[in-house]
Amino acid sequence: MSKRFIDTDMWKKRWFRSLKPEQKALWIYLFTNCDNSGVWEADKELAQFFIGGDINWDEAEKIFSNHIQILNNGSKWWLLDFINFQYGNLSEACKPHLHVINLLKKHRLFKGYSKGINNLEDKDKDKDTDKDQDMDLEKDKGKETVKDVAPTTPIQNHAEILYVVDQFYQHRIATNPIAFKTFDKEKSYSQSILELDKLIRIDKYTLDEIKSVLNFAVNDSFWQDQVYSLARLRRKSGNGETKFKNIYLKFKASTKQQDAMDAWAAEMEEK
Repeated sequence: MSKRFIDTDMWKKRWFRSLKPEQKALWIYLFTNCDNSGVWEADKELAQFFIGGDINWDEAEKIFSNHIQILNNGSKWWLLDFINFQYGNLSEACKPHLHVINLLKKHRLFKGYSKGINNLEDKDKDKDTDKDQDMDLEKDKGKETVKDVAPTTPIQNHAEILYVVDQFYQHRIATNPIAFKTFDKEKSYSQSILELDKLIRIDKYTLDEIKSVLNFAVNDSFWQDQVYSLARLRRKSGNGETKFKNIYLKFKASTKQQDAMDAWAAEMEEK
């Protein structure tokens, strides 16, 4: 039995709320019955059998038009956000992604997907809610290596990383909902998981260190207004260090200060 991520906030999204009950069932059916590249072989009779009702297919195509691409004169439907939500950006250097890439090539979609990812990365720079304005994004464009873009093996501790990401965004949204009015949960979670994986895999931080630093950041008088996204923690700031390392250094300094104060208090008690 295969398992997939699902956006639990989809019920709150306006476009999904506006669907008829059978259309909501159809969307969930498509999401759970497409292949690993997000392509559904359009067996409409079978879909109606499992849903338990008739579907107005012309109406469904119009309503889902921003979320699907009709292929081969309607014989296949491609769920446009499926890959980004499930895997993040695909890389041929990542073995678990090869199956998905081969499916895209089989459906003759890989070239279009590659172009779309390049455009998407450019748009993300404009949409980033993070307030780090100390760096020149264009200066580092294209300098990341294949190793830096995606892991060559499945992400270790994926569930634990996902939990950290979820806890961070829940806290941030609760404390500053206005900053997240246009928050794209699927995209942000996918990119944040990859970013934390890089902190562990490339920068050699432990997950416990990352949790401690993030907990410090959201409570620090300065950093709590500077960190609204986990997807840019490895971007370099004006001093040449990554944002995460700058937070980490302040966290370590505050920890040493607190340890010194505790030691002094203990010494005074002994006297």
